[in-house]
Amino acid sequence: MKPQLFDELAVELKKYNSENATRLIHLLKHVNLTFEQFVAAMEDIVDDRDTEIIAVLDDFKKYCFDEKLIPDGYKWMRAIVAGTTFQDNMDLDLFYDQESRKFSEHGYIGLYKDKSIRAIGKLKKTIITVENNGSMTYRAESGAEPTADEIERINEAIRRADHYGYNLRTISHRYFIVEKFYPMDFRKSSKNPIQKSKFFNLADMFGYKTMPNTDVIANDLNGRTWEEF
Repeated sequence: MKPQLFDELAVELKKYNSENATRLIHLLKHVNLTFEQFVAAMEDIVDDRDTEIIAVLDDFKKYCFDEKLIPDGYKWMRAIVAGTTFQDNMDLDLFYDQESRKFSEHGYIGLYKDKSIRAIGKLKKTIITVENNGSMTYRAESGAEPTADEIERINEAIRRADHYGYNLRTISHRYFIVEKFYPMDFRKSSKNPIQKSKFFNLADMFGYKTMPNTDVIANDLNGRTWEEF
């Protein structure tokens, strides 16, 4: 908000509070925030176990990224819970989720397990895969068309998922293909684990003017805690 408008609003708000103090439960307060600051503030106060509010916040974050209200998505890391499939994700340099679930543009994937982000990878592309008329189909959603190597890695993920009882064949899935996952230990020291995902602005956290190589980011995050930022 422009300083002049901010000052004018402060005067009017003070006047309104004074004139209506006897009937207001709480005095009105104006806080001037960007969408990014608002999302960060909400993430700080929402209980990780409150799945209904988290779902609303995820919808709002997706809207902010899609409408460019939070700019420079390539600077952001999205931490995603990766329990059973963690080693597969590391081996195959990909992560998968059902296509029906929400997706916002971001630059990096963080693999979260046991209250820590254990690896980070720079996102290259997303591929939608599903069985159609008895054969698997692979459609580029973002980035270049799938390569033979990427298709083979997806197929290997599907084969491994069969052992977990996951249906990656007839249920359409989105595959997040990364350049490489780099191991690290970026720990959440507060009590509750995350339930779904969380976004981190890496450029703001470390003052990057340009984004460095992913191994450098992994090294910068390694041994730190979320609460330091």
